[in-house]
Amino acid sequence: SLDKTKCNIGDILNNYLKSTSYKSQVKISNNLPNLYVNESLFCTAIDNLIRNGLKYNDSDSKVIKIYRQGIYICVEDNGRGMTNSEFQELSQAYVRKVDQKEQGSGLGLNICTSILEEHGYTVTAQRLTKGMVDFFKELDEMEKRVSVNTKMNVFNRELLEQKAAENNYRGKLKIRRGGRALRSDE
Repeated sequence: SLDKTKCNIGDILNNYLKSTSYKSQVKISNNLPNLYVNESLFCTAIDNLIRNGLKYNDSDSKVIKIYRQGIYICVEDNGRGMTNSEFQELSQAYVRKVDQKEQGSGLGLNICTSILEEHGYTVTAQRLTKGMVDFFKELDEMEKRVSVNTKMNVFNRELLEQKAAENNYRGKLKIRRGGRALRSDE
């Protein structure tokens, strides 16, 4: 049985990460719950997810977001992602992708999931679409076009609804008078 104490998850993760070189790439929400955890082991497990999210990330700017969504604590990166079946396979000891160019032993996810399961938590993965980035590229293009033709209507409600549905309504899109789109992550 693990020695657990009630901790604010955001506080312990911020404290754990403050001595790392990648702290600035990790955005921790202030809505994380208080849970009974073994602080050291829990932080080690989450840190493995963070480091994987940075290491196996093919984006120009690598970012990890940790936030609460309903009963879940989400560790989201902006990299290539993986399906839950890929995650389950890669969580087995010594299993690595055949074409993996990054170094590793194939034990990190296995240890991470073991620690979290010992705490009583289930770990799953979900590949998120990269559509939001494409969506905002499209909005930028629209903004450029309207600067040339000021009578043009920048935002088309059907397009916004279609893009929101394609992106599973991730994030919230606010439209302000003047036609500039703002994205809120909370």
